[in-house]
Amino acid sequence: MELRCPICQQPLYTDHDHAWCDHGHRFDRSKQGYFNLLKHGKRFSGDDKDLVETRIRFLDHGYYDFLIETINVLVKPYSSNTILDIACGPGYYLKRFDGRSKYGLDLSKPAIAYAAKHDPTSQYLIANGFDLPFMDRTMDLVTVIFAPYSLDEITRVLKTNGIFIRVSPAPMHLFEIKQLLYPTVYVNHYKPIDHSHLTLVKTMMIADRSLMDGPTMENCFAMTPYRYKTDPNAIKILASAHKKTVTMEFYIDVMIKTK
Repeated sequence: MELRCPICQQPLYTDHDHAWCDHGHRFDRSKQGYFNLLKHGKRFSGDDKDLVETRIRFLDHGYYDFLIETINVLVKPYSSNTILDIACGPGYYLKRFDGRSKYGLDLSKPAIAYAAKHDPTSQYLIANGFDLPFMDRTMDLVTVIFAPYSLDEITRVLKTNGIFIRVSPAPMHLFEIKQLLYPTVYVNHYKPIDHSHLTLVKTMMIADRSLMDGPTMENCFAMTPYRYKTDPNAIKILASAHKKTVTMEFYIDVMIKTK
């Protein structure tokens, strides 16, 4: 039993229509197949419908497929029967991972509804990534791809010898797009992971370059945290920009839970 009740932290049982615990807390499965495991009274947040559709338009072109292929190679030597993707968005990465039990969670209702509808191989949840609705030591693999996270929660749900993979932007990620928007372009810096229960196995940098037209660059930029710090009118400039070859560059950290 992997799921736990977000209210009382007891094991959560599921069937075709419901999830429930021994204390009588009950959650209905949506018509798309996901569960909302936010504590009662909590409001939805996360990406709105327009931003989810923007992500889907960009990702469906396959620009980040090289990232998925690399992660699948990295995890092959390890057990990955149970997989959790935190802040999974519309499920683009999770549906391409191999595992017996796969879970994706996000705060965005539109993202989770889309993911559940298009990926029957995984269980999707509206849930808080800083209060994971899983029992202790139940996950073989946890992935975080461009998202905030809680190391304490990740190590709690990982089994001993479980793997944590973090993907973050490397120095030249989207450098050419940022050149169009900012007078001075600052590169991304690597932030090491420091936790007593995690040991670094490998850090690597991967990169690819693709030709993108203006609307594609606009969609790509809208997926990033940069959009919150950038004038919306400036972002609109991207839509009419000439085609440009854009660098996509990522750090991938592979860590193992040692105790």
